[in-house]
Amino acid sequence: MDYFHDDIDERILVLQLDSAVNTDACHALVQKIEGMIENGLRGIIADCSELEYISSSGVGILLRLYRYVNQHGSRITVAGANSEVAEVLQLTRFDELLGIHQDIETAREEIAKSN
Repeated sequence: MDYFHDDIDERILVLQLDSAVNTDACHALVQKIEGMIENGLRGIIADCSELEYISSSGVGILLRLYRYVNQHGSRITVAGANSEVAEVLQLTRFDELLGIHQDIETAREEIAKSN
C-alpha cells in the first residue's frame, strides 16, 4: 500500500490500495495519518484502481480509516473502483459513507467542495 500527497493540494492524501492492504499496514498508516491531520490534512482519497477485488478485511480497513478521519474532521472517499469493488462497497453501503468517484480528480474536487 503506497500513499502520496496530491500534486495539486498538499492537504489531500492519495492512498493507493493494492493487494498489500492488510491490518498491520492499516495500523501503521493510521499512526502516520494522525500527525498529518494535526498538520492540516483535510482529505484522503482511497485509490482503488489497482484492486481487482476487495475482501472483508479490506472493507474493514476502509471502515477503520473512515471512523478515524471522520472523528478528526477530515474526509475519506474512494476513486477508481472497478465494478466488482464498487459492487461490494455498495452492498455494504460504504458508497453512502465514503462516496465512490470515477477517478482521483473527481474525488479531489468533491473533497475540496466539502471543506
